[in-house]
Amino acid sequence: TQNLITPAKTGNGAADLQLGLPEDGNINALAGARGYRRVEMAFFAEDNWKVGRNLTVNWGLRYEAFPDFPWTEVYNRMSNFVPSLGQVVVVGTPQLPDRSATKTSWLDFGPRLGLAYKLGNQMVLRAAYGVYYEGEPIPETNLPGSNPPFTGSVAFTNDKTNFPGAVTLAQGFPAPVTSVYPTAGATIQAIDGNFRIPYAQQWNAGLQREFRAGIVLSASYVGTKGTALVLDPDINQPVPGAGAVASRRAYPNFAGIPTVESVGNSIY
Repeated sequence: TQNLITPAKTGNGAADLQLGLPEDGNINALAGARGYRRVEMAFFAEDNWKVGRNLTVNWGLRYEAFPDFPWTEVYNRMSNFVPSLGQVVVVGTPQLPDRSATKTSWLDFGPRLGLAYKLGNQMVLRAAYGVYYEGEPIPETNLPGSNPPFTGSVAFTNDKTNFPGAVTLAQGFPAPVTSVYPTAGATIQAIDGNFRIPYAQQWNAGLQREFRAGIVLSASYVGTKGTALVLDPDINQPVPGAGAVASRRAYPNFAGIPTVESVGNSIY
């Protein structure tokens, strides 16, 4: 329903729907079901130690490991972009031996320490510090499980000058002609091979003063610092300038390459 002479900002989506003639269509195709797996392990120990009449210490140590982060697939039907090679590589191969596409960290220890010190009969000083790891849930659509050669897309665009020959909604999408999809020109969902598990440091210190039964005044300082937080920059964003878009990308054989990285930080 667009005006062929001035197509910009013309046409009517509701009318296209009534006619059953869309302007274009695109659908993702997946070569078979996926069997994603992920293992998380954690161990924790803690104890309370009353040092004297006025001081109590609470300590703990938590160990966490995410050996399959973000996940593995039972038949290795995942691929990741490797910047050093400039190409997409299937996991579990000599070029990318890590089945999850990332290296596992086995050193994620989270210490915890708390102190409570009694200052006389009506005042208490409390302080605490801890480190907390979090295996962030990342949508599968943002990770190597949705990359070619195992996934691709089927699309059509109707020619507005050939109304009788347009693909109709009733026809649906054309059937995929292959189960192996090319990587050239594709948008690749990647993850940094050196991805670190995000963690937060939390600390606080405060005084509590009882004035009389049922009335307590509390003043506290609290802080939180996040490290290795998840960001998703496009490492193949074209630089501004003239000429073809592909020639202004770092990797001209691909479209966008949004990459999950653990490079964010926060402080409160």
